[in-house]
Amino acid sequence: MIVDDGRDMAEAAKMVLDMEGYEVVVAYDGEEALRKAEAELPDLIFLDMQMPGKTGVEVCKILKSSAKTRLIPVLLFTASGLNVEDLVVQAGADGFFRKPFAPEDLVAEVKKRLDHVRAKKSSNQ
Repeated sequence: MIVDDGRDMAEAAKMVLDMEGYEVVVAYDGEEALRKAEAELPDLIFLDMQMPGKTGVEVCKILKSSAKTRLIPVLLFTASGLNVEDLVVQAGADGFFRKPFAPEDLVAEVKKRLDHVRAKKSSNQ
């Protein structure tokens, strides 16, 4: 799932991942992200840190406090040059990813994260 209030950014990320064969759900604000995460249970969420309404940090905290969504890995999307490690910890996120991004970097990050998720799932069976 890609969550970003910047429609161009969200659509660009979706297009890159669609071309790689990934099934991508897009949300454009925090409320929509929470509804879709509950309904879709995506394997991975890229969540923009700075959105109007609920910020990415707030959305991540809600996702991580819900029994239904807490195990979904969440990466905070950030264009900020600030030290985001503290915000990642504060939000309970699993990491961050800088934007703008090179398409090959986004694909590599998704592959790495999904491989990790699949390995975890298979070891729990």
